[in-house]
Amino acid sequence: MKSIVKYQLPNGKVPFDDWLNTLDKSCKAEVLIRIERIKYGLLGKYRNLANGISEIKFHNGNPVTAADVKSSLETCADSSSGSALIPAFSNITSIETPDDKTVVITLAEADADFLSYVAGVKAAIVPADNTDPDADPIGTGPYKYVSRSVQENIKLESFADYWGGKPDIDQVTFKVCADTDSVVTSLNSGSIDMMAHLTTTQAEQLGDDFNVVEGTMNLVQGLYLNNSFEPFQNELVRQALCYGIDRDEIINMVSDGKGVKVGSSMFPNFRKYFEPELADKYSYDVDKAKELLAEAGYSDGFTFTITVPSNYPQHVDTAQIIAEQLKKIGVTAEINQVEWNTWLDDAYGNRNFEATLVGVDASYFAASAMLSRFNSDAPCSNNVNQHDDFGISTTSYNASAKYHIFHLDRSIQGKYDKQYLSKLFYAVINTI
Repeated sequence: MKSIVKYQLPNGKVPFDDWLNTLDKSCKAEVLIRIERIKYGLLGKYRNLANGISEIKFHNGNPVTAADVKSSLETCADSSSGSALIPAFSNITSIETPDDKTVVITLAEADADFLSYVAGVKAAIVPADNTDPDADPIGTGPYKYVSRSVQENIKLESFADYWGGKPDIDQVTFKVCADTDSVVTSLNSGSIDMMAHLTTTQAEQLGDDFNVVEGTMNLVQGLYLNNSFEPFQNELVRQALCYGIDRDEIINMVSDGKGVKVGSSMFPNFRKYFEPELADKYSYDVDKAKELLAEAGYSDGFTFTITVPSNYPQHVDTAQIIAEQLKKIGVTAEINQVEWNTWLDDAYGNRNFEATLVGVDASYFAASAMLSRFNSDAPCSNNVNQHDDFGISTTSYNASAKYHIFHLDRSIQGKYDKQYLSKLFYAVINTI
């Protein structure tokens, strides 16, 4: 789908109106300028102009209307029972529906990432009269909900009235596979037909009948340290661990050399926010690591535990490699594998860990969303306290985003004049 949100931002040197004129004329977006509002049209159009225009329908057969959009956004913004589903929506002052095809959202103040939140999966549009979407999910996608068996499967069937055309596959069952080691056997035996996120080793074990599609992901894998654990309160110790880890070896052994070293939590697809030179701040240097440990008073090393979710083989493999590497500087890392729910409750929720190894991404494709994961006052931040220093970022998977979200970080707003930014942030958009 082509729309304004998928185009690169103008560079600030080109007038905004001139930039708009360069957009592809086949784009299904009618762009107007209104300083204080963002307007989302709900014209039900196919991706290809040649296909004509058709109403978008919900799985219950009813057309999508502005009232449904308004109700869904208000539900996401509702904070009456605690925090809102999308906290950023608290910036909304009003949602108007002048007709069945138009929704006008007014914000209290400029928010460069607002369109990213609207485009996020949490802001899904559901029927206004659907009182229990958890039990009876109704959407507009190519497949509609049939049934769910907890911890077993979710069953879907094709939606004949899908606006993009009925899918070729009539029924799809998503199975919950608790044992990742059994995936290859299940694929080869035919009990499952498709599986995402196979390891390279697993892919090599498949027969010739399989088509293995290789892609990338926006994820930073890191070893995160809890500074309440005494040795990690010493900055020299944290620096020693950075020098004592060979990230190239990890990438080669775990990712077949297809990862990218990073020196922060920004992954390459954040482009201007990603600084590749930071990856060289801590080069692999065993002697330097030992020197820093001795200076910190740990010349004989120490022992700590890495808590890692057992359902992610790449994280377990990385933890094991790190444990072997740290032996060379006299540090013993014991690995504690736990179930995913246990990790969420204990490590992520209650911050009960000495060190943990996981992959971190952004809830929305916006730099601020990634950085917010490390705010000490965030609901489920990675920080243990405001003085945390997560010094080790082992590897990032180099990802090329398939969907570019229109955003501009607040930190650069001052570089452009107010009128230009107002037009940029509050463009009136009619699109699907």
